[in-house]
Amino acid sequence: MLVAHLNAIEYVLLAQSKAAQNAGHPNLRGGPREWFIHEFLESHLPSILEIGQGEIIDENSIPEPSKKEYRAQVDLIIYRRDLPKINYSRNNAAYFAEGVKATIESKSVLTKDDLKQACEASIYHKSLIRSFKSPAGSSPDYIHERRNKMEVDIYKAKKVSGPKSRIFVLMDKGKDINSLPDEITSITGTLIYTKSINMQPGEIRIALNVDEAIKNIQERGYYIPNLTN
Repeated sequence: MLVAHLNAIEYVLLAQSKAAQNAGHPNLRGGPREWFIHEFLESHLPSILEIGQGEIIDENSIPEPSKKEYRAQVDLIIYRRDLPKINYSRNNAAYFAEGVKATIESKSVLTKDDLKQACEASIYHKSLIRSFKSPAGSSPDYIHERRNKMEVDIYKAKKVSGPKSRIFVLMDKGKDINSLPDEITSITGTLIYTKSINMQPGEIRIALNVDEAIKNIQERGYYIPNLTN
């Protein structure tokens, strides 16, 4: 049942993409796809998660950074609803790294520069500090019970590194996957490629899972500095 449902959803996504191609400006073609993904994820993910757009910050992030220190803007962020965020506007916010479960970059046409940018953003996001501290005046160990009673977290007084988010790149069109290696391998230190992906030109077919792709690449003997940290 689940497989049949997701296969049907894939056809809807393909139709949405085809309809978006009628737009008169390239910047308008990504909106319908992002809207659909937004609606699809909201209706299929647990209610404790929300979907947003904006940037990801940690305890070391500073306001009004210089141009060299600009933080990456993320198309779609899957975030824990029970954690706070900083709202910049109706559609943009700053999300704390501790609550980010996954990020999605949506590209109408995936190019080498787009892929490099997504990889660099993934390196930055995985390097953010994810930690919890005991509140002032509390005992070294304390239990925070969530309102929904579904789970109980025990946090220590010292910092504890939290889980890192999953990162995906969604593309609508790109070159034949068999023609990608020579081009992508020129991206030093930011390589994402896996032979297991079966894609034809013009198809919406893949979401590149960075973690799995890295594993596949390393098994083939490629050197990927700093990407797995």
